[in-house]
Amino acid sequence: MASTKIGFASNESVAMSYIAGADLSGKLGYIVKADSTDGQVVLSTASTDDFGVLADDAAESGDPCSVVMQGKCLVKLGANLVAGAKFKPGASGTAATAIAATAGAGYMGIILRGGSAGDLVEALVERGMVPA
Repeated sequence: MASTKIGFASNESVAMSYIAGADLSGKLGYIVKADSTDGQVVLSTASTDDFGVLADDAAESGDPCSVVMQGKCLVKLGANLVAGAKFKPGASGTAATAIAATAGAGYMGIILRGGSAGDLVEALVERGMVPA
């Protein structure tokens, strides 16, 4: 099946093509991880699975899909997060965890427009660590 791409201009993000290792239909903005099969991605299942953000909403298993590795994209919130909050993946593939200002805490990106759990909001994928 053909995948539907929804996202930002190419000069605002870096996206790469992968194969959906599971049915990712309706998962636009979810965080994905590399699958055990080379070249495939599946939904993130842990806070350390910060491979990229799915930029397609109709990728069935075996379909090609785009994954934003860096830059602006849409993310699905798994918790209420305000603009400026740093996030990392939650257990269900959503941007669910706000990062406390603890020195050395790692994060996947920054929320650009806040929202509530279940919202699809603008974010910036820009991995980093809270400075000491």
